[in-house]
Amino acid sequence: MPEVDTPLLEVRKIGKQFPGVRALHDVDLTVQKAEVLSVIGENGAGKSTLMKILAGVQMPDSGQVLIDGEPVTLDSVKSSLDSGVALIHQELNLAENLQVGENIYLGREPNRFGFI
Repeated sequence: MPEVDTPLLEVRKIGKQFPGVRALHDVDLTVQKAEVLSVIGENGAGKSTLMKILAGVQMPDSGQVLIDGEPVTLDSVKSSLDSGVALIHQELNLAENLQVGENIYLGREPNRFGFI
């Protein structure tokens, strides 16, 4: 069981390169429990690349991701979801009749044995 002060999410020295482009270099990030964090920056700063790594869409070339103090390999969207990490896309079409939390979990409702 994680200690009380253990970060919920920790990114250590994440790096990612594409042909001719260094998208991320030694990125560190810590998110505590109950903390809200915004990642902002200019076009091409690596925001989307970092989010895709956390969502399991892309693999980092270097570095480590920890959840509750434990190293994890986020090598697929499923592995990220299983670890509690989900990406909400900027172009998200919202259901206007639902609350914020309901929109976030739309399509990911908790279930047991495949049934809601």
